[in-house]
Amino acid sequence: MLTAKGIRLGFVSAALAALSLGTSTQAAPLTPLEILDQFNVVVFGSMDAGSDVQGRTLVGGSLGGNSATFYTRPNQVSSSEYGALTVGGSVGGGWKNINGNGNAYIAGAATNMNMNGGTAYIAGASANVNGKKQTVGSVAVPSFKATMTDFSEDLSDLVANSAVAKTGNKATFVATPNANGQAFFDITDGKTFFNSIGEIDFALNGADTLIINVAGLEMTIAENFLGGIGMTIAPITIWNFFEATDLVFNNAFFGTVLAPNAKVTNYNQINGTLVANSFTQRGAVQLAAYQADDPL
Repeated sequence: MLTAKGIRLGFVSAALAALSLGTSTQAAPLTPLEILDQFNVVVFGSMDAGSDVQGRTLVGGSLGGNSATFYTRPNQVSSSEYGALTVGGSVGGGWKNINGNGNAYIAGAATNMNMNGGTAYIAGASANVNGKKQTVGSVAVPSFKATMTDFSEDLSDLVANSAVAKTGNKATFVATPNANGQAFFDITDGKTFFNSIGEIDFALNGADTLIINVAGLEMTIAENFLGGIGMTIAPITIWNFFEATDLVFNNAFFGTVLAPNAKVTNYNQINGTLVANSFTQRGAVQLAAYQADDPL
């Protein structure tokens, strides 16, 4: 059922400029849940790469950094009109490998790219692009920032119906789901919370949708998810860092990371979709797209 918020978000998404793929084809605008499903990484600003991304990546600014490989699991991604890699600025730095016959759409210049089966559509100058490439007049990259920021703000308004139980070094998220199987949590001071624990567990109690709203500006997160629970909760969980400006992940993390205002740095795997203002990547981003219901 579409709520008033869902309808408003749909109109916001529909108002965004579509991505021009080459000279004639356009991809349709997306809702927040479609963005989370179709992309593995969405960065509004620039990305400093340094590892693999299993699914699709959209970077609104430039893509630089070290060597990295994109679209490594094409058979596991949802269908989409968008390419494997979309960049609003230039591509440079170490070699960027686009696997799985995926296409790349670059609005600026491009250097040091390996196209492993797909085609690079490049609006600017290009050098050291191996494989198929095509120069195009322009590549208009959509901004998902308003859509995802509004979505984050709306999620932050959800009233918590579930709580976190702390025992020593362990925090257990104890779900008390509503009739729709949705469990909502509030962490009012993320920095203090994550600094006070080292282990995370979940008692789902039948919940199939988890929304965890985390307040606070700067956080370093280095917790261990216990007993394989991470992979269980990853596709049904959104961690909504609605205020964050700086997030650092030192250990493997599970679930969608929605941090539209934050600079995000990871030194280990993020298992889920990442939405961030900017991204310094030092660990892989792996597929665990959000598959639960719309919580709004």
